[in-house]
Amino acid sequence: MLRTTVALVVLSVPFLAQVPVDDAPATTEELSQAELEALAAELADEVEALRGAEFTEPVDVALADAESFRTYVTLRMQRLMPAERLASEEEVYKLLGLLPPELSYMQTMMSMLESQVGGFYDPGEDRFYLMKSFTGGLAEIILAHELTHALDDQRWDLDAELIRRLDNSDALFAYQAVVEGSGVTVMNSWMFGNMTKLSIEEIQRVGNLGMEGLRDVPPALWKPLLAAYVRGAAFLVNSESANTGQMAKPIPAKIDAAFDQPPRSSEQILHPKKYWDEPDEPVALDVSPAGLPDGVRVLAQDTLGELGASLFVEPVARRHGLRSQADVLTARYTSRAGEGWGGDRLVLVGKGRARALVWWTVWDTPQDAAEFAEATDKVLEHVRSATARWSAMRGFEGESNVRFRPAPELDPERAHVLVSSGGFSASELDAILAGLAVQRRPAEPVAEEPAPEREAPLEDSPED
Repeated sequence: MLRTTVALVVLSVPFLAQVPVDDAPATTEELSQAELEALAAELADEVEALRGAEFTEPVDVALADAESFRTYVTLRMQRLMPAERLASEEEVYKLLGLLPPELSYMQTMMSMLESQVGGFYDPGEDRFYLMKSFTGGLAEIILAHELTHALDDQRWDLDAELIRRLDNSDALFAYQAVVEGSGVTVMNSWMFGNMTKLSIEEIQRVGNLGMEGLRDVPPALWKPLLAAYVRGAAFLVNSESANTGQMAKPIPAKIDAAFDQPPRSSEQILHPKKYWDEPDEPVALDVSPAGLPDGVRVLAQDTLGELGASLFVEPVARRHGLRSQADVLTARYTSRAGEGWGGDRLVLVGKGRARALVWWTVWDTPQDAAEFAEATDKVLEHVRSATARWSAMRGFEGESNVRFRPAPELDPERAHVLVSSGGFSASELDAILAGLAVQRRPAEPVAEEPAPEREAPLEDSPED
């Protein structure tokens, strides 16, 4: 659901603080370019052994600072997503009540990433960047993670796969979870084998890295970002336990299988057995805007998935920033009301400055649909208030409208539609709804066995 994670960065890894380390001296002197290149070449051999594959060519490496990181993110987002599309995504978040109307989406995202980043890999340039302030054992940890991205990119062309999923945040998140999960499992395995290189000071630094930057960030931004790392690693070892995902060794055959046939939804990441053991494919919905009134145009379409649905119904009192290191591993990324998700599709339409969001959801059973409806009723007042404030800020005082009802056009017992709008009258909104035709898309064929059996059994201890 979080598009800016198309920037492949190494964020803070506070789970490092949970493993014992020797009191080795910390290294504070910055690396030179020559030293970075030598270190990367040395670590490349170790990454190859852990990942079970070989580089086809050397990886370019360079040092970066905060300014160059901001430039990287800005240029990468411009390359992958037009400004209008980013603006539409911000409007979607705000019309769903997931972001305060006053919050600047990109400014908040940039600040959040800057407070966390240790290094980043640019698939477009095939180059890895290490932040200059990271030295010693921390630099090697980050290199192990990002060199894994480079190795996977040489085999699967990460950018091409990310771009294919830009109109489906749910599928994009699922793919990013494979990418980051691969980096995390290799990085952790390297780290556990090289603990003597880490000092207590370094562990404390990485454990505290970026915490202040996440304390006031809405969960709709930080949860998808961290879930790609934490739950992506757990997914690759077929576990719902975040702790198991951090401690498990990488299984190259399973990682390769996930890249060869990527998971299609956050549901499969959050519940790995729905991918590895009993595949549960998402219901795909198509929306035709052919009947929209004159002047009304589609600005964006998207799929939010179980992760997005769970964020939407998260009780408002629980919508806070990341308060402690422990929150990374104990945070809930789904909910009882979200776990019965079957599929969804969202459309944002506009005319001038007016906007209307229409979101259809389909659920596995009537009971699942009822649970989502009950949870939605508890946050609707918040959504109405947020939409009214957003509308007033755009000059549409008193012209907001939020509706939630069953969607018999899809399934009278297992589907709902939510509408949130600002600037359209009730009659205009009725015409917009009448002009949008939604239907199920025939299921795409999938392989019966997405991956080989595990090489070794792992104890599965769900976190919730």
